Order: sequence, then structure tokens, then C-alpha cells
Amino acid sequence: MGSRRRAHGPAPDGFVVGEESALANWIDAGVPVPVFRPDKGVPLRIARRPALIHNTETLAHIGLIGRYGSAPFQARGTPQEPGTCLVTLSGAVAQQGVVEVDRGTPLHEIVALGGPTEPLQALLVGGYGGAWIGPEYFATPYTHSALRSVGGTLGVGVIVALGQSACGIAESARIARYLASQSAGQCGPCVYGLPAVADDLARLASGHADAGLVSRLNRRLNQVKGRGACRHPDGAVAMAQSALHVFANDVALHARIESVHTCSRRARSDFPIRLAGEVSRLRISINPAVCDAYGYCAELLPEVIVLDEWGYPIVDPRPLANGLVETAKRAVRDCPKRAIELRASSGDH
Repeated sequence: MGSRRRAHGPAPDGFVVGEESALANWIDAGVPVPVFRPDKGVPLRIARRPALIHNTETLAHIGLIGRYGSAPFQARGTPQEPGTCLVTLSGAVAQQGVVEVDRGTPLHEIVALGGPTEPLQALLVGGYGGAWIGPEYFATPYTHSALRSVGGTLGVGVIVALGQSACGIAESARIARYLASQSAGQCGPCVYGLPAVADDLARLASGHADAGLVSRLNRRLNQVKGRGACRHPDGAVAMAQSALHVFANDVALHARIESVHTCSRRARSDFPIRLAGEVSRLRISINPAVCDAYGYCAELLPEVIVLDEWGYPIVDPRPLANGLVETAKRAVRDCPKRAIELRASSGDH
């Protein structure tokens, strides 16, 4: 770029801001949204010149290979995919954090490094835009090719362990709601499709499915896939489709029950995290005299509402993040007992 420099301040918080074309667009034009590229062969550009963007892990490997040669790198991992990699462990493990493992390490051995806190029913491999993997594939080597063969992906290098006490449908509904809130707002299938998918999953999780919900959800997932400027909607679709497959028994159960009271498992994980960013002047309020413990509010707003042991909501009293306001309005509209209200915050928290 020669002497040309661009400074736009810190990039705003957001799930898609870390996508490589969004980073290039932010550096080049101060607009942190992805750029449409039909395939990865279309070069990124900054100041009209080709740009190459790598993550720090790749650059660290390049530095070590440059200093010590390729032999130490090739001695680790597999012949087809040599080296080590960083994996972030989360979910039902005692030690959440980042571990370094050889490429090709079986999934169950990676998770064992974190110390599972209970028997596991599934692993979310690749992050929120990855895929759920069932126990029959826990021995799968952690490589691109092996995971691809079982419908998975390395993705962003994250493995989330889901314990037997949690509901896979409820967890997937929470993730889908978060991903819908993180759209760049550029493409219709993403802007309208992801919230519709999140709505369907939330209704399924809460036991309020109508007769056509599952077929409608599958249709919507197929309509969204491959139609975004970036891969954000594709990742959301992959996660949701894998949930319908891996938790097929739970899907059938939730689709035929009439109330969340008959589902003994709920969302238990720490993800997605409370949305960052500017806060509104609104907060959630529950009328305890009207609430009948349907649990739908906690499925829609897990960042703000958790359920007690009897199924009644406990509400975070802080003002809502701006990114949660529209979802909160939906919860107000959809509460079966009309027990939820949005109120102006009485002061700073």
C-alpha cells in the first residue's frame, strides 16, 4: 500500500466483522461488512491492490517454519494434514479454554483435555457455524477430511461439549437466535430467513410446534443455504440442519408435545454470551401473578432470562443490549400468558 494508511478506530463488535472480506472492507472503506465473492479465488483488495489476510495461528506457524525449517512441523499431525492446531473448548467441561493438539487427534481425546463434567450427547465442532457431531463419531480425527466425511468442519477451531442433562434443541435454538441477530443486514435470505429459522427452532424447543413446523423449517433452511453474500447464513443453516439430524429423537418429542412442562431438559450452556454493544433504556419485566412457567421467554432470550427449578423465569435487571430489543419485543408478543413487559429503565446499572 506504500505510504497510504487508513485508520478507522477499533472495529465494531460483531460476529461477521471477523470474516476476512469484512476486515478488508473495514480497512479499505471503514465499512465492516462482508463483500460478495462467488468463491475464495476472488482476491481481496485494499486500496485497489490484492490483499492477503491470515489469522495469527497461521502466521505463528509460518514464523516457526521460517526459523526452524519444516521438519518439526511435519513431524506432528498426519501425513496429509501435518502440524498442530489450537482448539477452544467450551460447554460441559471443567477447564474451558484453548488447547494445542496434533492434527488428527480424535475428538474425544481433545475434549478429555478439558475434563467433561458429565456424559456427553453431542459435540458442536467448528463453532456456531459448524455442525453437531453425535457420539458415534466422537473418535473422528480432527482433520478437514475426516470431519468432512461425517458432515462436520474445523470451522473456527471451537468444540462445544453438550452434556446429557441439556436439551440439544434448546441450545440450537439459542445459537440460531444469536446468529440471526448478527446478520450484516445485506441479503434478504439472511435478513428474513435466519430470524424465521430461529423462530421455528424456538417454538420447537418450547413445545409450541404446529403440525407443519418441521417441514417448514427444513424448507426454510434449504431456501437460505448458499444465497448470502458471505458464508454466515450457510454456517447457521449447517448448525441447524445438523441439530435436526443429531437430535432427531428430541425433534420428534418436541414436535408432538403441547407444553414445555413435559420436557425435562433445558438450555444449560453458557453460550451464546450476552450480546455486546450499546445498551438500550429498556428492560424486561415479568408479571409473576400471570406467568404460568411456559418457558418460551427463556428460549428466546437466554442472555437475559433463566428458569428456576420450577420453570419460572429469573430476569436480568440490567437494561437490554440494543441487539436484543427486537427479540424482546417478539417475546412480549408471543408469551402465551402475556406476562412479559418491556419497561423503561429506572436508572443506570
